[in-house]
Amino acid sequence: IRKVYANFSKNRMKDSLNKRGFGNKELINFEIEFPHMIYLIRYLTSTKFPIRIDFCSCDNMKIDNFEFKNHGYGIVIGEYGDIPVIMESDLSTYSMIRRVVIICDEDIIIEINYAHYSKEKIIKPTEIKIKQKGKIIISKKYNNDNNFKLFLKRVINYFSATVKVNPDLIDIKDFQVDCLKIINSVRENNVY
Repeated sequence: IRKVYANFSKNRMKDSLNKRGFGNKELINFEIEFPHMIYLIRYLTSTKFPIRIDFCSCDNMKIDNFEFKNHGYGIVIGEYGDIPVIMESDLSTYSMIRRVVIICDEDIIIEINYAHYSKEKIIKPTEIKIKQKGKIIISKKYNNDNNFKLFLKRVINYFSATVKVNPDLIDIKDFQVDCLKIINSVRENNVY
């Protein structure tokens, strides 16, 4: 693997105005879509390295007279071991993007576009394309994309008192550390 690019973007303006998920504080962009990207990148690349952040930036989201700090567009450029990674998310776009692109040796590119849902109904199925030298050599669509459901189920089981060790989530601590590292770098440095 030579490089990984991920983009999870969606229009979250209505949810943000309604303060969905905010709890006692405003959420920043990196607390919404970035955990999904971090988990998928760690899983797809089988990396055991923590993320090294080279660049991190987040814009405010402005809706009429409301402004949500560090809640709009966000980008992280870094590395997992020797794999360069770019992750971005725009929460004020009108497009829904849930994509991971893995650039490999021998001019091979793996592009995964995850399913889009609306109230449990699939609007657009998951699609995986493998290209070599610009030519699609494999293209498959899946109507059942349960990766997030399985991940959440495993997390619940992992933290449940009835389950002591879940071998599927050995990296949960590292995953959390990476998420917190990005979130804290924004909060501590007042990144805009």
